[in-house]
Amino acid sequence: MSYYIGVLTADQQNRIFHQLAKKSAVTNSCDRCGSPKFGVLGRMHLPVHDPLHAETTKDIPTVIVACHDCGHLSLFALEKLFSKEDEFVL
Repeated sequence: MSYYIGVLTADQQNRIFHQLAKKSAVTNSCDRCGSPKFGVLGRMHLPVHDPLHAETTKDIPTVIVACHDCGHLSLFALEKLFSKEDEFVL
């Protein structure tokens, strides 16, 4: 089962990257290989299952940041970057 939602617009990518930088969640290079070639790849809903209540599942809207050299991926919860009123977070 795939949870990939899709590619973000350039404006959305820029807004997300700005918020990540503002919160010091990203720097000017990849955390793994040091390459300056990385950016926002897309978004997905990450499913979280409660093992005690199998019928309870929460999806966390998540943004994917990827290194274009080594392929390292980082995931960030969109709800921690933007307010719930922001139109593309939901």
